[in-house]
Amino acid sequence: MPEHPVAPSVGVPAAPGAAGVNVDLHRAGTDEVVSPRFGWLHDRLTVTLLAALLVALFSVAVYLAVDVQKDIAENRSIGSDNYSWTIFQLETDYLRLINTFDHYLTMRAKDGGVSDEDFAELKQKFDIFYSRIGVAVASITNQLGGPALSQFTETLLKRRDEWAMRFDALAPEHRSADWMPLYRSLAGASGTIRGGVLGALDAIIEKRDRERSARLAGWEDYVRLIILMLALIAGGLLVTFYILRGLRQQQSDLLDRSRELAVQSVTDPLTGVFSRRILERLFPENKSPYDIALLSYDIDDFKRTNDLWGHTVGDALLRVVARTLDATKGPGAIAVRMGGEEFAVITDWPGWAAAKHLDERIRDSISAGDVTLCGTTVQCTVSGGIARLMPGDEIDSALRWADEAMRTAKRMGKNRSCFADEDFFAARMVGGQLVDAASVEAALENGEIQFFIQPIVSMSAGVLAGYETLIRWVTADGTIHAPPVFLQDYKKLVEYPDGFHHIETNICRVLKALPEDIGKFISLNLSLDFIYHEENLNRLIRLAERIRSEFSYRLVVELSEASASGELIQSHLQNQAESLTAQAVELALDDFGREASNIDRIADLPVSIVKLDKKLIDELDSNPRSEAAVAGLVTMMQRLGLRVVAEGVETVNQARKLFHMGVSEHQGFLYARPLPPEAMSERQPHIERLIQRDIRTQGR
Repeated sequence: MPEHPVAPSVGVPAAPGAAGVNVDLHRAGTDEVVSPRFGWLHDRLTVTLLAALLVALFSVAVYLAVDVQKDIAENRSIGSDNYSWTIFQLETDYLRLINTFDHYLTMRAKDGGVSDEDFAELKQKFDIFYSRIGVAVASITNQLGGPALSQFTETLLKRRDEWAMRFDALAPEHRSADWMPLYRSLAGASGTIRGGVLGALDAIIEKRDRERSARLAGWEDYVRLIILMLALIAGGLLVTFYILRGLRQQQSDLLDRSRELAVQSVTDPLTGVFSRRILERLFPENKSPYDIALLSYDIDDFKRTNDLWGHTVGDALLRVVARTLDATKGPGAIAVRMGGEEFAVITDWPGWAAAKHLDERIRDSISAGDVTLCGTTVQCTVSGGIARLMPGDEIDSALRWADEAMRTAKRMGKNRSCFADEDFFAARMVGGQLVDAASVEAALENGEIQFFIQPIVSMSAGVLAGYETLIRWVTADGTIHAPPVFLQDYKKLVEYPDGFHHIETNICRVLKALPEDIGKFISLNLSLDFIYHEENLNRLIRLAERIRSEFSYRLVVELSEASASGELIQSHLQNQAESLTAQAVELALDDFGREASNIDRIADLPVSIVKLDKKLIDELDSNPRSEAAVAGLVTMMQRLGLRVVAEGVETVNQARKLFHMGVSEHQGFLYARPLPPEAMSERQPHIERLIQRDIRTQGR
């Protein structure tokens, strides 16, 4: 594969207890629970309220300054309004008239009459004075009032009418003596006019004082109202400030808590490294934006450690492995606990050679020496699978291939790693295409995935006791592919209610091809997880009833320990198993000897058959310790009343040794390879003759 550019360091939140995680909180999106913009809102609102208060105070100050200035201007301009000016003009016009009389009568007319021009001027000023009296009286009456001014206006009106009559009676040719009575009458009114004018002006000033006092009283009320409003505003601002400060503190505490919870939500509480949920943060669309390496690890024989030393030692071992991974993963990488005893390291893609070097460093660090936990010394190794996740690749696909590579490493002997490289994928090609869930599903629908069967013989009875169903993928060109290529995807598709009909269809097809033989059994491999669910259990019971009624066979369910999820409640699992045996379904424990926890299953589940793992049988001819171990296991099973079936019997010597140990039921290539049911039906007579004529005689 061509090398891709190295992607930026993967950004994720730092987990408590996970040293060296070179990342920040924001890249993983873990601080989105509370938005920090509320703090900005708090600051902006506070500034806005203070600015509004300052504007309000400035507006009030301007208004008051304008009002005071207006009052001062009014005080300075007393008499400048129309009616005060009219009163001033009354006296002015009066004095002008008197002066004109005095000038023209005493100085110019003498004993003779006045000229026409002088008379006209005198007439004009008298008319002005006459008119002014009317305007002044109206102003005083309408604006001032009062007894004294009323008497003045009445007297003034009477005098005006009198003066008008006298003036109208005069002519230019009249002598001074004729003008003198009018002149004296006008001159005699000087005191009255002066007193009235002064009284009117005093009344005006008094009115101004009253108006100013009333205005000042209103202004004081207005000021008190303004002060009250400002006090309320200030109080509201103060309360708002403290409320906002409290809210901001709460928001800050909530943000801190949300970040803490966000980190906790992606942190494994037992080991302190990241949990599987971090993948949802890193790859929200289930696709990688980077070119990264995925190193998957599984602790070897961890169940045996749990069973021998207890969960306390097992948990301590998990923490040690997590710390070792975190310390050796390198900068920019993260360590993840995927679940159970499975871990992963995610880092930038360094190339296959560098990935191999990193894998060796990790495995060597873990297996460098014995680990002392709680006073117990435990040897720990891991098996690994390394896959490359290129930009745009689905994370689920990469996890699947890394997991498959890791399982391949376990099958190769453990304490090693397998790389999902070009050679790895070439070995998993079927019909020129890489096997995936879609291709397996298509093969199921096309009938390419079929049940082959392998016989299980009873040497003590000299008969063929039953068959085990084994899945094979037969492509259109006749090529047969073994289960490791497609087993994981197959189980995901068929071990659910919607896919169970494939199992039922295939097993019925097998039985139809075999001759009817009462007493034989047909075995079916299922996981503990499958029988754990109620709906699956009911379907299995109905299938067993159909097999008995239509084909006269017994159903044996072989339970595989290796496929258990580890999250099963033991009491419920036991109840489910007892429900099966109550319906005449026998339970067999498959691959016994591969996992130490099988011993617990024998004690907890109502199994009647134990199948010894092929690895134990392979070493019978070469390893005396294996022979002794098998003999001990057989003795234990016989004391428990269990039937023992040996898997993988390939030589006559193995068959003879097993028979002498008390194992009379064998399965393996010595008798027949897995074959399609039609071919097995044709071969059955040959197998039975072989048992009767050769194997049984040699076994005895």
